[in-house]
Amino acid sequence: MKVALFDMDGTLTESRQKMDKAMCFSLAKLQKAGFKVGIVTGSDIEYVLEQLSIIFETNSLNFHEIDFWVCNGTKYYTFSEEGKRICHYEKNMLSDIDEGLYRKLMMSLTGMLKDMIEAFNFPMTGNFIDVRGTMINFCPIGRNASKDQRDKWIEIDKKFMIRSIIINKIQNEMRDSGLSFKKGGDTSIDIYPEGWDKTFVFDKGKRYTNDSVYFFGDRCAGNGNDKEIYDYVKENYGEANAREVSSPNETIEAIDRIIERENESIYT
Repeated sequence: MKVALFDMDGTLTESRQKMDKAMCFSLAKLQKAGFKVGIVTGSDIEYVLEQLSIIFETNSLNFHEIDFWVCNGTKYYTFSEEGKRICHYEKNMLSDIDEGLYRKLMMSLTGMLKDMIEAFNFPMTGNFIDVRGTMINFCPIGRNASKDQRDKWIEIDKKFMIRSIIINKIQNEMRDSGLSFKKGGDTSIDIYPEGWDKTFVFDKGKRYTNDSVYFFGDRCAGNGNDKEIYDYVKENYGEANAREVSSPNETIEAIDRIIERENESIYT
């Protein structure tokens, strides 16, 4: 089987925005070309359903044939043809770390938030720490931010590298904690036990071990949360199968090239 796995924010959608029709039709083309489509994101299922609502509203895309790997693949969902959500498995981060470590992490995050706001004076909204069961999402601006507030934050973060500063500081504070800290989307930091990155799809799910796999993502270097799965696909399936993109439009272009490549291989 041919498999195409996608990050969401910055890859299938603009950050925290809804998927548009052009992307929906592009994924439908992949399905018609014989690909199994999977979405691998740090977001939880409710955020995914909010952003990808269009896939349930079009007849061109078979949503019940899509694999939804949320929280880096530590939760795996599919949908029945009637639209019923099916959870196949779910890890629990809080059962894998002790309470003392969890409390230390929360104290570090809240202290870091105060320090960063005082230093950089960026917008504040609400929902700064989102505990998702299998991971913790830390959003310094708050996940309740408006688009204008998010845009302002993105500009400040690019200029001052605030998330990189936070990651470096908290890694020092939480040294030997067994936790990973990765940039997620344009505003957040994802925190989870080491090894619970997006390669969880392969290491724990054992879902695609005999398939030809492609991956599309926008955070494939440094502290980006696509780096591990990007490197894994590149090493195990070939350099051409790991695709770093910078926008949904670039993803659509990459999908077209993949379909052309697969069609050419059939006739050569």
